[in-house]
Amino acid sequence: MKRNQYQRGMTADFAVRYMMVDCTDIAKKAQERHSLNHIASKLCAEAILASYLFASHIKGEERLTIQIAAANPDFSFLSDVHADGNLRAKLQPNNIDTYPNQISGAILVIKHNARKELYRGVTNIENCNMEMAIQHNLQQSAQVDTIVRFYVEITAGIIVQSLGIILERLPPTEDLPYLTTEAFFERYSRLTGEEIITAFETQTLRGSAFHELSHRDLRWQCRCSRSKIKAMLFSLGKDEIESLLEEIGFAEVTCDFCNERILIEKADLEEMILQYP
Repeated sequence: MKRNQYQRGMTADFAVRYMMVDCTDIAKKAQERHSLNHIASKLCAEAILASYLFASHIKGEERLTIQIAAANPDFSFLSDVHADGNLRAKLQPNNIDTYPNQISGAILVIKHNARKELYRGVTNIENCNMEMAIQHNLQQSAQVDTIVRFYVEITAGIIVQSLGIILERLPPTEDLPYLTTEAFFERYSRLTGEEIITAFETQTLRGSAFHELSHRDLRWQCRCSRSKIKAMLFSLGKDEIESLLEEIGFAEVTCDFCNERILIEKADLEEMILQYP
């Protein structure tokens, strides 16, 4: 499987549906943009993997906004992911001392298209790590037996691999093999990191080949721009623009997602003022 790609298909003689994500470069971009330490980088990479796995069924103009608010330690995560594979994300704070195996909090998933909100759902997180929190959320929403596994490797403080996989047990049919709930969890619940890496490299898992049905390239992309910042400033009104001109003579906005600093100069502010009636 290619790096920075989402793939879905069937395995275990078509008894199991899989979804795989390699978001290594996207996770690394978030790490760099927000100066995340080792633990914050791992949490952010796992949350980005979760974002892509949540978004596996969106299409066209649809996008998801994912918010995670957690305690012990306190951190928050926010991402936007589009059906075309573009994503932007942020985790705060950027310095976390200990990886949390007993997270408590909530996950909010909002589905949009270009015109309206289509869905909003909240799942509570109770005393589990990120992987199990996502597994619980997906199993509740899909109403099928589900296993989620993440593998994030960080060397010398830098993310070098960020991989995730969902396995879903399909219901029995007349003409295809199937697994019982017990057999499904016995077969897949104790996957190792080495097995996950091998699955991505060889397209096989526990002796069964993957049969790909679709794939999608993934990339980091923030939607901030000078034109959007100018439109936002213009919406504040003439009096606010005039105050900016008088007090500092320019406007500078830093994007929450990518930390890009966008400068709106004096001439731009003066041009805005002329556009008001």
